[in-house]
Amino acid sequence: MKSKKEKIEIEKIKPIRNAEWTEKKEKGTVEIKLPKFRRKLGNWFCRLLHRSTYIPVNLDEIGSFVWEKCDGEHSFEEILSQMEEKFDEQNLDKRLRKFLYQLERSGLITH
Repeated sequence: MKSKKEKIEIEKIKPIRNAEWTEKKEKGTVEIKLPKFRRKLGNWFCRLLHRSTYIPVNLDEIGSFVWEKCDGEHSFEEILSQMEEKFDEQNLDKRLRKFLYQLERSGLITH
């Protein structure tokens, strides 16, 4: 269980994207390029075998909305407020917390 201190910190962060990505105009979604390896040797081996050095991660509409807001300008609270205006779903705050946590663990965002 998370402490109140951790909860307060996440509400004040302004996440920043830390990965390459493309917007799929026809669907209005985002594809993130998740690196397969963190070290040069793995990337070198992929290039040697003419393989991609990343895994494409396709986000849904809500994930894409959040990803685009991770520009260092929007705080957690601002993103959540905008999500609540745009999407009619339950537990958006929990979903946002979990999504940002997963992005941070994967090294796709910083703050």
